[in-house]
Amino acid sequence: MQLMLAAVAASCVLAVGTMTAASESLGFTATPVLGTAPLAVRFTVGGRPGRFRIDFGDGSSQASLDTILSQPWITHSYAVPGTYTATLFAIANGGADIDPQAVTTLAIAVTDIRK
Repeated sequence: MQLMLAAVAASCVLAVGTMTAASESLGFTATPVLGTAPLAVRFTVGGRPGRFRIDFGDGSSQASLDTILSQPWITHSYAVPGTYTATLFAIANGGADIDPQAVTTLAIAVTDIRK
């Protein structure tokens, strides 16, 4: 468990008492990235406007995010302890070309309060 937490902490920035992870390519951030279940995480895309899809890495449905037409963030709750990889996909422009292409990933660590 210590190794996992060290790896997550190494890619995080401490901001106002909250663990935050950031991916520079599109300003993809998650706050917090470490906590006890159930953990509500706010994912934000701040680099450029566009259409995106987020896979939260926990088997739940992917979420669509359009930073042109709506807010650039979405919240997701992780109910079960574990280490998750959230992936941001950019949705290609153009009629037939709607296949997403992976942009970046963030690590989320959810612990069990009883341990």
